[in-house]
Amino acid sequence: MNDWFSEETEADKLKRQLLQKDIQYANLQSDLDSRVRELDEVKLNFKEVQYKLQIEADRTTKLEDSLEKKATEFQRERLTRQNIETSLEVAQAKQAATEKSLKQVQLELDNYSLHNSGTSGQLAALTKERDVLQARLRELEASQRQCIAKLESELKDLRATNQQLQAQDQPNPFGAP
Repeated sequence: MNDWFSEETEADKLKRQLLQKDIQYANLQSDLDSRVRELDEVKLNFKEVQYKLQIEADRTTKLEDSLEKKATEFQRERLTRQNIETSLEVAQAKQAATEKSLKQVQLELDNYSLHNSGTSGQLAALTKERDVLQARLRELEASQRQCIAKLESELKDLRATNQQLQAQDQPNPFGAP
């Protein structure tokens, strides 16, 4: 009877050990499942952050490209305005020189008329030269008006572009208002 009892105890011990191992296994499996869920959440969060970073990187790239284009456009418009201003200054200088020359011819013509010392041929030549210079002066004045009109139009366009840049809340890369 003693053997039977000790065999039964041995069987009970084995059952208890088996039950403990089953519990340990269940606990380990539960921990593993929990960690797998946590890892899946971390992976999902990582993918979301990665996606958001890519969107921000794309947005930044687009903004940088846009800013570079606007800066280039602004620089080109500034050069155009400077060229127009230079052309206008040259036209005004030519007009002033022509006016001075015309006054000089007129003075000489008046001087010849007063002293009556010149021949009629010289007088006719001076009159013709005066008429040519007056025609040239009218051409230069018309050219000046065209240049001024063009400059005013360009200036208006530049101001409109500047206002558009300011309206887009993008700082002017050249520091000008």
